[in-house]
Amino acid sequence: MHSSTIIASIIVLVTIVAKHSSVATHDSYLQALRRRTHAYNYDKNQQRNMFLRRLAQQFIEDEDSDEGFDAIMRKRGDSVSNDGTILGISPDYTLWTRATLDSVWVKLPNSNGVLVGGKHFDNAKVIAVTQLNNGTILGIGTDYTLWTRATLNSDWVQIQNNNGVLVGGKHFDNGRVIAVTQLNNGTILGISLDNQLWTRATLDSDWVQIQNSNGASVGGKYLDNAKVIGVTQLNNGTILGISSDYTLWTRATLDSDWVQIQNSSGVLVGGKHLDNAKV
Repeated sequence: MHSSTIIASIIVLVTIVAKHSSVATHDSYLQALRRRTHAYNYDKNQQRNMFLRRLAQQFIEDEDSDEGFDAIMRKRGDSVSNDGTILGISPDYTLWTRATLDSVWVKLPNSNGVLVGGKHFDNAKVIAVTQLNNGTILGIGTDYTLWTRATLNSDWVQIQNNNGVLVGGKHFDNGRVIAVTQLNNGTILGISLDNQLWTRATLDSDWVQIQNSNGASVGGKYLDNAKVIGVTQLNNGTILGISSDYTLWTRATLDSDWVQIQNSSGVLVGGKHLDNAKV
């Protein structure tokens, strides 16, 4: 993976995931969660789509910025907890939650707590977060290393082999990602600094590049120049991404070509359909 520069600013990065019973503490909550599973799954897809569109909009609004990519990524990266609660990162790297899209932000206790060498510090800085299927919070530090916290209020702990990457059968320790999510099968999917797609089987595995990582089908022709800046997986297994030109694309599997979504730039304004939306 090699560094690249994207002239953009990320103000809000939000990922929605459905909360698992492993992080619940009350039987009553577990019963309610089971009753509302189907509703949560539907809401999750809708919120994920909203997240991707809002993310691209922020890139567009700041596309004339003169800041380097490293500085942009240090500004902010957000995520969410598994019950549908929205988890966000403020510009000063503190963690905040809101119960719904329309709720107010509430700061988390021990927001910047980190455990290093057995000692607690209060200076952790992350640029992006997501929540894994088991409830663990996964974050990307400002130096692109991977960190986890067991609960929202736990300390951040660095992952072993956090920058490990496997290239040509050889192990290197220079893997860096700007975005990360967990696929439905538990695989960790990341986007490198040069917009390549990489996976690791477990948190401690090496990053391995996806075949046809930049493949795209445009007008029936195959191209190898696709670049995505955000990615997630829908419940039906489809990979949904935002390209560097702010359009929405999907790939049926990890190794498939990216295919642009019809009406990707469609917007309804005053009851009229326009095709100039940039999100």
